[in-house]
Amino acid sequence: MKHDYVFVQKKTYTNLFPNIYVIGRIYTFLMKDFFNGSTFGTTLLAAKDGVIYWYASESGLQDVAQKGLEMVKKDPTSARKVKEKYESMVPEIQALGDKLCQLKLGEATNKQLWDLMAEYLDVYERSYLWSEPLVLSLNDMLSPYLKAYLSGLTKKDKKTTQYYNILVSCPEKSFVKEEEDALLRLALDIKMGKIKDTDSAIREHTAQYCWVPFDYGAYSWDEKYFKTVLNKILFEDNVEELLQKSEDYFGGLRERQNAIIKELGVDDYHQALFDAMRQASYLLDYKKQIYTVLHWKSERFLREIAKRVGATKDQVQYYLPDELRQALVENKPLSAEVLQARFTDSVVVWEGEKTWFTALGEGDKFVQHYLKAGGKEEKMLGGVIASAGKYTGPVKVMQGAGELAKVKKGDVLVASMTTPEYVPAMRKAGAIITDEGGVMCHAAIVSRELGIPCVVGTKNATKILKDGDIVEVNANHNSVRINHVEQH
Repeated sequence: MKHDYVFVQKKTYTNLFPNIYVIGRIYTFLMKDFFNGSTFGTTLLAAKDGVIYWYASESGLQDVAQKGLEMVKKDPTSARKVKEKYESMVPEIQALGDKLCQLKLGEATNKQLWDLMAEYLDVYERSYLWSEPLVLSLNDMLSPYLKAYLSGLTKKDKKTTQYYNILVSCPEKSFVKEEEDALLRLALDIKMGKIKDTDSAIREHTAQYCWVPFDYGAYSWDEKYFKTVLNKILFEDNVEELLQKSEDYFGGLRERQNAIIKELGVDDYHQALFDAMRQASYLLDYKKQIYTVLHWKSERFLREIAKRVGATKDQVQYYLPDELRQALVENKPLSAEVLQARFTDSVVVWEGEKTWFTALGEGDKFVQHYLKAGGKEEKMLGGVIASAGKYTGPVKVMQGAGELAKVKKGDVLVASMTTPEYVPAMRKAGAIITDEGGVMCHAAIVSRELGIPCVVGTKNATKILKDGDIVEVNANHNSVRINHVEQH
């Protein structure tokens, strides 16, 4: 292994098996057929009490990103073809989710549980290969290329970033935004007297959208949560205005894109590249929707397997496939002590087709050995979706309500948590990030009312981010990317 490893991503409320295990195999080995032999190379994951930290070779990351850029620049329609290939596999993923829900757990044998897990791993592996690798490379390489191209057309005008954001935005709503607008429509119908049985309407909304924040196992939304948010919306006078604003934005997006293309004289080739970015953006959100539903539907299945092998649900997600097969089929489970040690502090290594655990209790020490100089800097944080949207702006870290005055219009408010005293600053913020909290926390509910992006539960945003850092908050994908770090 080279000593050029860098931090890639942090994911909270996330365990290894089965989903992250498969993704690691794709990064390390299976992408080779997709990118003409290129992969990330040996990949590391540090696991710490339900939080995972990805590390990869910087040279491997750059190689894959370059191959993706070359692929799309040679054939701008390749992104659309990849999206269509993934869409063709979605019915198989959905059928698997339905099978998991319909399974009579008490009647299934251990062998049947393992066979279904083997099917799960196979479907996930074959489909995920078409859902993310190209998207990642385009974000890393095509995005800066197109920004530079636009900068040349606009003569570095201040509108360059605004134009870029419009041109790469897909006209389809994110699944998070779909839920928000559906709740606004429900509130409007209640206000207009079209719905008499509010409880029944809430139950229907919950059944349709309870999985939205789940990701890899974070939370589900229940009726209590939706009632709380709905009751706050019902006190607002501008519900119809908020809903219309959303419809106008998405309905008029293509017209705004065409106007910019005409104004700047964007040539046909670069129009096709912007379309490739839109296809990638759509795919990033769509695949998250499809897999989040699958993860949510697999919960009871994983809990049953955990019960059969004498482990907790968290512990069973630190088996490797062959170990789990032996535990279920051959009655050779791993000890709770070994599984708990893996969950608490360990490193997972993917190298070629092989995967193994190492450095139990010494994960930091193991990873530090391979980091390049400066590789400790965390460039992306994870968390939990609280309010939809995407925003880039300067950070203001609040250590308490006494610092309200430091937050200016458009700042990204970062705090350990928020309370009602924070609301004046929250109303000025372009986005909100918190260390703590879940879907019912103060920041989550207020950000939805304000209609601004919010990611909660990042664990340590207040420690990593500093005043003046420029960050991209993508609450559609529960991530925070550090685009530029001020010198402190």
